[in-house]
Amino acid sequence: MNDSKFKRGSKHYKSVLTESDIPKIRALLGTRSYQQIANRFGVGRQAIYMIAKGINWAHV
Repeated sequence: MNDSKFKRGSKHYKSVLTESDIPKIRALLGTRSYQQIANRFGVGRQAIYMIAKGINWAHV
């Protein structure tokens, strides 16, 4: 799925997060709720869940 038509991370037109946000989010996992982290970064709780489970942003 490394086809050039698929944009990953902050290159995707709908992306709210950047590659530099992901380590910050991962550092907060376990110390804050998904909702608290989501509120801080302006995304939904599901986005944080997907990062925590390694489903999204796995390339970072």
